[in-house]
Amino acid sequence: MLETSYLSAGFDIPLTLAILTGITAFYALYLTFRPLFADVQINAKEWNKIEDDSMALLARRDRVIEELKDLEFEAAMTKVEGKDLEELRLKYEAEALLLIEELDAKAEVYKTQIQTEVQKALLEMKERRNKAHVADVKPEPIPESIPEPIPEPTQQAQQIPQNHKAKNNKSKPRRK
Repeated sequence: MLETSYLSAGFDIPLTLAILTGITAFYALYLTFRPLFADVQINAKEWNKIEDDSMALLARRDRVIEELKDLEFEAAMTKVEGKDLEELRLKYEAEALLLIEELDAKAEVYKTQIQTEVQKALLEMKERRNKAHVADVKPEPIPESIPEPIPEPTQQAQQIPQNHKAKNNKSKPRRK
């Protein structure tokens, strides 16, 4: 009985659910791809500088690691021994530690910049949402003083326009 009433009214539950699911899926896609089309805060020149600095540090780190591996190999082959081995190992380890600290410091700076940009973007979004909400709900202006109520017309005031109207009808001649 219930199904026939929905069908006779033109309401199709599976079709309605399919439409709602499609709308939800498109909204989810919109939310997913929206950041890709947002204004980019960093330009190509800045990105290349950051990338170049980081790549140079990473290349130096890799070179030092290779030097340490070569040193260990040479020590195993007994080409470098004793005091020289310790001096070279300490030198390369110290350089590797400095590079790691520098990379960590740069990573912390980048992390702080990213967090700042995210916070700024969130604040801008909140402001836009609040402005949109305020624009939708416009409060009525509050009058500075409450106006006096208009008195209702008396019987005599209502009769004046009727008498005036009757006089105007009599005084105007009809034209053919």
